[in-house]
Amino acid sequence: MGDTAFAESPRRPGMVVFDLDYTLWQFYADCVSAPFVVQEKGDFPVIKSVDGQRLKPFPDSVKILKKLKEEGYLIGVASRSPTPSVAWKAIDAFEWRKFFDHSVITPGCKRHHIKELSKESGVSPKEMIFFDDEHRNIRDLEDVVGVCCLVDGVSFEEVRKGFRKFAALNS
Repeated sequence: MGDTAFAESPRRPGMVVFDLDYTLWQFYADCVSAPFVVQEKGDFPVIKSVDGQRLKPFPDSVKILKKLKEEGYLIGVASRSPTPSVAWKAIDAFEWRKFFDHSVITPGCKRHHIKELSKESGVSPKEMIFFDDEHRNIRDLEDVVGVCCLVDGVSFEEVRKGFRKFAALNS
């Protein structure tokens, strides 16, 4: 399957939710300093922090976000970043705000994030696919979210696995 449709069944998830740090991008937002300077745009953007660090998303991140949006999926962010303002500045520097329909970027428990996303969007947590790089977050949400996927940075293959698991559970 090329970089096309994610769904393999007629039942679509209500929302696809991503963590930020080491899930969509390759850094911790609380370990970098804003403002950011955009060095490269497009599918492989690079931003530079005020202290000179070159910051990048994972290679498939932008293409995944674009494809999900093109296919009409709601996209959410659930991040426990202790520096939400820095996370938002990075999102803006990468020009990603247009992809996210709903977001909760606050310190705290992922269960709270998912509950807030559900309340804001009207989408049941059982209708969500959630991607995160931390095992503790996956473990905390396994009984709450429809499908939880532990990733070491998102890739098309990992997202497709999540969609296949959602399809299998909802067929």
